[in-house]
Amino acid sequence: MGLVLSATEVSMFALFTPFALRARSTLPTALAALALSACDDAPDGAAPSISELSYAPDEAPVASPFQVTGQLDFTDPDGDLAAIVFQITAPDGTPSAPSRSKLSGTDGLTAASLQITFTAIAPAAGDYGFEVWLEDAAGHTSNRLTGLVTAR
Repeated sequence: MGLVLSATEVSMFALFTPFALRARSTLPTALAALALSACDDAPDGAAPSISELSYAPDEAPVASPFQVTGQLDFTDPDGDLAAIVFQITAPDGTPSAPSRSKLSGTDGLTAASLQITFTAIAPAAGDYGFEVWLEDAAGHTSNRLTGLVTAR
């Protein structure tokens, strides 16, 4: 059994559904307009790229709800982000099936930060690893970033 999300009470190990996802541009308005206008010159089929994953907490109580909040930066030359994907690894090393959540508010953005928030419950002590990546409308995937939450 893996982490359990509070919004749907679905086992995070079996299916990871973020509690809330929202995109927020960190670019100043003038730079955002420039980035949006540049998407017409982007190579077709360019994959997104992600970096700078930060999140908290990295420790959580066993059998009690806790909220994880985080952020990652992305670039996507053709501005067609479609989904964020998570995959959880249980303390015994068994990975979950990847879980995709559609993104909104990212159409045309070529560089920004994504804010990520979810509420979870760890039913047992141990290290719960996760990978996160992005997919665009054409199905191209970004690199993957990893995190770890230790339930004690």
